[in-house]
Amino acid sequence: MVETEEGEELLAENESDDEEAKRRRRRSTGGNGKARIGGEPGLNKKDVTDAATDWRVWWLLVCNITSSVPGIAFSVFLPLVVKGFGYSTLHANLLTVPPFLCGACSLWYTTYLSDRSQLRFKYILYGLTLSLASLALLVLLPLTALTPRYFSLCLLLSGTYIASPLTVAWLSNNMETPGKRAVVLGINGWGNAAGVLASWIFRPEWAPGYERSFGWTMGSVGVAWVGYALFWAAIRGGNARRRRLGLALVGE
Repeated sequence: MVETEEGEELLAENESDDEEAKRRRRRSTGGNGKARIGGEPGLNKKDVTDAATDWRVWWLLVCNITSSVPGIAFSVFLPLVVKGFGYSTLHANLLTVPPFLCGACSLWYTTYLSDRSQLRFKYILYGLTLSLASLALLVLLPLTALTPRYFSLCLLLSGTYIASPLTVAWLSNNMETPGKRAVVLGINGWGNAAGVLASWIFRPEWAPGYERSFGWTMGSVGVAWVGYALFWAAIRGGNARRRRLGLALVGE
């Protein structure tokens, strides 16, 4: 009798384990046989197709590349630019710290404001406008105006690093599925192609003033400014139509 009861208990435990295993499999596949990762649907062909045919992805990729030129350029060439002011190599490297510190503080504060307001493109345009004004000063100021030129570099890096992170934030929050979001963020990573442009723009023969380099960089940032402004206008126009139809709005 005791053996029979023990056998029934063991059978019940095995059945319970089997049911739990089935529940886990259903959770991992979403009940439809499709694999899920971390509780979210896995990547499928539709996600790849949707990402590749979404005009917003490619538009923002071009904007991201052109807006990233100064950030990538100065991460490499800023010591050379500062050295062109007449400083030694050691002093030039030390003087790159304040501009990068300005860039870090500006990025932190801007992303904080952007998250509070849930607005991305407004602050992207603020940063690009600051970059354009700073580049204009670097082109127009004489080489002898060392302090104003150095201050312009600090302002330039304050606006340079804002666009790319906020672009990633917008893409992350406005893709329909996790799979599409993963593909889109991978495509947006091609923004590092800005490094190719930066290496071409900052040529040794244009030292020590690099006025032509700053002019080309200003043109690149100007293209980004126009691209982001047009994209924001398109999103706002679409949201106005969605609001009239009672549909969910797209982030701005």
